[in-house]
Amino acid sequence: MKKLKVFSSLFLASVFAMSCAATTVGAAPLTWKDGVRANYHFTYTDGDEGVKSVTVSDTNETINREVKEVETVTTQTGTVVGRDGYTNVTTFTVELQRDYDLVGISGNVGDGKIERVIGKENTYTFQFTDKGAEDWCYGDDVDFSIKTAKVDSTLIMDFYNNNDDVKDNFVTRKITEVPSGVEITQEYLHNELGVPEEYKLVGNDTITTHVTDNNVVTLVKQEKATSGVAKRGYSFTYANGTKDIESVKCELDGNTYDLDVNEVVNTTTSADVTKEKVATFTVKVPENKKLVVDCAGTDNYVRDNGDGTYTFQITVKGYSHNKQANFDFNLSTADK
Repeated sequence: MKKLKVFSSLFLASVFAMSCAATTVGAAPLTWKDGVRANYHFTYTDGDEGVKSVTVSDTNETINREVKEVETVTTQTGTVVGRDGYTNVTTFTVELQRDYDLVGISGNVGDGKIERVIGKENTYTFQFTDKGAEDWCYGDDVDFSIKTAKVDSTLIMDFYNNNDDVKDNFVTRKITEVPSGVEITQEYLHNELGVPEEYKLVGNDTITTHVTDNNVVTLVKQEKATSGVAKRGYSFTYANGTKDIESVKCELDGNTYDLDVNEVVNTTTSADVTKEKVATFTVKVPENKKLVVDCAGTDNYVRDNGDGTYTFQITVKGYSHNKQANFDFNLSTADK
């Protein structure tokens, strides 16, 4: 008859442990997610008008999404010291509207620090670091508001006489601060910035100021040519042009000028009425368009060069030949 063998509970426990170990060889090691987790709450209380979006992510990868105002989000850490996931960094990324700066964050934010994201325009981050604790001892919850401020833009104004193609025509440069998002028009320059009325904005396009843009405008004072003893002055002014006019070049007196709306080119002739001077204008227009010239005192004849450009000319002679001294031309296009 076999004797009954009796084993102690300690011995049985040790055998069971060894058995479990033997059957779990090759199994994945425990991670912080396998134990008790600690929760940390973050409330986005309020954002100024300059805030475009706020997103949240953390190193433990428990969250990664956009956060809306008055919303509370939760991240988690492990609770075992020394195990991965015990320390968790939660990062909020703030994208601002154009021309705004992030002034700061307020609320229960502890030591959260703001940093600008290099390589991303108008983007900032701030972070909070949490460490795991026993499940009855979580850290303080965070609530934050985002404060922004609109930033002024730098406006550069270059002043010339007649046109900006001749170095000697340069008068001065003025630099000033203007609100961002402002359209710089002739009226704004005169009424808000005190630019003298005789200076006209070059071109028929306006600019809208932005912090990151190169906000430069060119202004010209139109000084018409004058006549004197044994000479006659003539002026050619690009008075107006539709926005689809791509470029205008003027050849006169052996020089070539790139002209835009409101710019002027001057010349003088001798008293000899047999000697002519010809101002030749070459204008580039969009494909399938033709140039239309309106210039009082001329025949408005236009030659098609066959390469998307058109040419027109204004011929002047000596002192007693032309009664008209100033030629203002307007350019537009029409369908071919």
